[in-house]
Amino acid sequence: MAKNRFLRTCVICKTPKSKKDLFRFTIYNNEVVLDYFQKLEGRGFYTCKDLNCFNLLNKAVIKKNLKIDKDFIFQKEKMINIAIDNLKREILNNLKIANKSGMLVATLNKFIETFDKYKFKVIIIAKDISINSYKKIKKYLDNREVLNLFDKRELGSIFSKFEVNVIGVKDSEFQNMIIDKNKLLRNLLGG
Repeated sequence: MAKNRFLRTCVICKTPKSKKDLFRFTIYNNEVVLDYFQKLEGRGFYTCKDLNCFNLLNKAVIKKNLKIDKDFIFQKEKMINIAIDNLKREILNNLKIANKSGMLVATLNKFIETFDKYKFKVIIIAKDISINSYKKIKKYLDNREVLNLFDKRELGSIFSKFEVNVIGVKDSEFQNMIIDKNKLLRNLLGG
């Protein structure tokens, strides 16, 4: 019984899940806000980190679950964009930590040189990668999880370089975490 103590229930599909698998919302300054880091005070409610559940969220569901009668502002698109921005920032911060731990290989030449050794399962390419650079790595992308969320300068900031085109992820646990976060992000983007 104590094991289920930390489960929360999605207000839409009624599925009990761990808090980390749900988005938390609360009303702050008379507006429904996404409590992405689940630290805001006040009565909250949860939905699956799934666009299907999130799209069914409306004022009536919120009023019922929070047991309130007062009116409030509810901007669904704004909350989706906040969730996407926070998730991207979280991925970028995780990549910076992974780099300090030696889990990443960056730059085009190092990536190509070490590909056979590491057999990267996750490859991160800059969304503004040049056509020539893309042609050089295209053959390595088959059957891999490919992320293209960040531009060259954002990827460069991970390594204290001006720009980076491609990153290979070496560590399998970290690869799985990145794959999960990328699936969540694709889900929020609707595809």
